[in-house]
Parts: sequence; C-alpha cells; structure tokens
Amino acid sequence: LCFLFNWVVYKKESLSLALDKTNGIPRQFSIFYAMGLSLIGVGVMSSCYHVCPTSVTFQFDTTYMYLIAFFMFLKVYQNRHPDLACNAFKGFLFVGLCLCLEVIIVARGSDEEERSTH
Repeated sequence: LCFLFNWVVYKKESLSLALDKTNGIPRQFSIFYAMGLSLIGVGVMSSCYHVCPTSVTFQFDTTYMYLIAFFMFLKVYQNRHPDLACNAFKGFLFVGLCLCLEVIIVARGSDEEERSTH
C-alpha cells in the first residue's frame, strides 16, 4: 500500500510539473513522500509489534503513527493556508516532545507493572 501511495504521488508530481510550467507556483510534494515513507515505517514496525507484542515494540509502532498524523495535519494546514509555511524546526521539535512524553509514559507503565508483579 505504501509503495502504491508513493507511486501515485510520483505520477501526480510528474503531471503537476508539466502543468505548473505555464500555471504559476509549483506545488510541493515532499510532505506526501514523507507520508509514504512513514507508511513504510508503520508497516515494518507494526509487523514487529505483532510478532513480539511488548511495550517497547508498541512504542516503535506508535512513533510512526504520530509521524503520519503530524504530516496529515501539516498538509491540511498547508492546503488551508497556502501563504503560510510551517517551520521545520518547530514542527519536528513538537514531534520530538510528543515522542519524549511517550517514552516517559511507557517507562512509568513498565515500572508500575514490575512493582505489581513483586
């Protein structure tokens, strides 16, 4: 599915390049390619989680889900406000903070599980 998504993005980009030569500002497809790569990551990490379901592999699985959600939000925002652009540093700082919070939550959950079993 992710390779099909990337192929569709490639085809739309090549069609857009032909149209944008005469019709103004070229469109950006980098966010779509990042979404496609995140889909690959979700597929790989989800299969790892389903082979060995632990809290650590679940954390890897949800990391790529957060990335896809971030890229989707970013693309919708970009479509609604074409004159504004998200600063990459601030965007990935937000994603990094979300992932740090996830690590803390998973670590606290595993500590509580160890205490309850002893």
